[in-house]
Amino acid sequence: MPTSEIILLAVWGVILLTSIIAEVSTQALVSYWFAVGAFSAFIVSLFPNVPYWVSIVVFFSVSLLVFLVSLVFFRDRMRFAGKKDRTNIDSAIGETLVLQEGIPENGTGKVLFQSIPFEAESEDGIPLEKGTKVVVLEVEGNHFIVRKAKEKKED
Repeated sequence: MPTSEIILLAVWGVILLTSIIAEVSTQALVSYWFAVGAFSAFIVSLFPNVPYWVSIVVFFSVSLLVFLVSLVFFRDRMRFAGKKDRTNIDSAIGETLVLQEGIPENGTGKVLFQSIPFEAESEDGIPLEKGTKVVVLEVEGNHFIVRKAKEKKED
């Protein structure tokens, strides 16, 4: 076996082992497709008289194919699937809170949520007085978009 073929086998072996070690240490499905591609290229490189560029094409083609197939099967589990990360602050949506500091026209006031003060902004820019009950409609960054809560009719 010529030296160039031995070096090529060593390169694919190193890529394979590095990919496996990275995958085992992270468990985040970030490099297994490279491991499969490197294994395929390693096998192709075992055949005599196969040009080195063929194993390179096999490596990239198989890696890309495994990546694309994994997108189909693991799309719901992958972070970039389009789902927003939910945080504790999202639980404020729909809650009724009391303004600790009034909201001036097109300005911001303050509310307490879980004993933490947050800025609050009226959804339509109308002023609301201190002590007004408001409902949180959405969270934008570190402040709430609110509207005046509807008064419950007492019998």
